[in-house]
Amino acid sequence: MPDYQQEIEDILRKAEAEAPLPSPQSRRGLRTMVWQYARQSLNSNAWGVSPGKIMLAALGILLAAFLLRPLVPGMFGLLAWAGLIIFIVAYGMVFLKPSKGGQRKMWRRRYLDEEEGDDGDSWWKGLKRRFKR
Repeated sequence: MPDYQQEIEDILRKAEAEAPLPSPQSRRGLRTMVWQYARQSLNSNAWGVSPGKIMLAALGILLAAFLLRPLVPGMFGLLAWAGLIIFIVAYGMVFLKPSKGGQRKMWRRRYLDEEEGDDGDSWWKGLKRRFKR
């Protein structure tokens, strides 16, 4: 059995032995759960830029253009064109972004799908790595 599987089984055994039993008093209220979810969402990497978020912003700009048209007639054309161009650019980004399917899974700087000693590299890289240690 590979090292990583043994380590995972050890961690799971320790977690089962140390896990406290849930009590009815430990149930949290709805307000506490909503607050925790909001805090976690604000602290996470969910605020990164993605094509979907850019498209949503472009649709917001288009909606703002239509809502502001009666108030500021000169801004409608500028906002509408800006929103349309941003939407088209974001749509193109969908096709330019590489898929994550080609990435290999790693555990402690070693690939999971390869045998011991097989790094998929050339013999020269293997030799350099051996003398590097």
